[in-house]
Amino acid sequence: MTDERGGRTPNHPVTIEIDRYMRENGATYPVARDWTLLQYLMEGEAWPVGLYLAAGEIPGEEVMQCLGWMLAAETIPPEVDPSIIPFELISRRAPTIDERVRPPKSKVPGKPARVIELRNWLLAKNVQRRMEEIGPGSYDAAILEIAERVGVAPGTVKVAYDKWKRAQVKLNPDG
Repeated sequence: MTDERGGRTPNHPVTIEIDRYMRENGATYPVARDWTLLQYLMEGEAWPVGLYLAAGEIPGEEVMQCLGWMLAAETIPPEVDPSIIPFELISRRAPTIDERVRPPKSKVPGKPARVIELRNWLLAKNVQRRMEEIGPGSYDAAILEIAERVGVAPGTVKVAYDKWKRAQVKLNPDG
């Protein structure tokens, strides 16, 4: 897929979401990229768009319009429906090194919910794949192996897999 991107796309969890969208929906790279970037913008997260712009990629018209209206939210003309603008982006001077402070502690510092959701999906898919390779009775072994390989607590992997498995059962109760 690097040929479509010219090798410029940031190596980031966002690219995994784009690849996933392409596979699941048969979409082209620009369509998948723009859909993913719009999802982040609708959640108030503009940093993925910044990554792609910094890498020299130009998102599609819809992404650019959404970003533009978010930056110019105070000057929206009356003919534009304000409900299409999810958040107002406010610019400010970047802090100097001396002004930077540690952000408050959160559940998973520095990682938006979408990135955590993607991480959990990847953990679950890897546990499932490893269980298929090992065979029956491999649940605990697969969880420990994936946790060790990825460098997270086994409990994190277990919760991610169990939650994913419950969702799969809800989607396909007969399977």
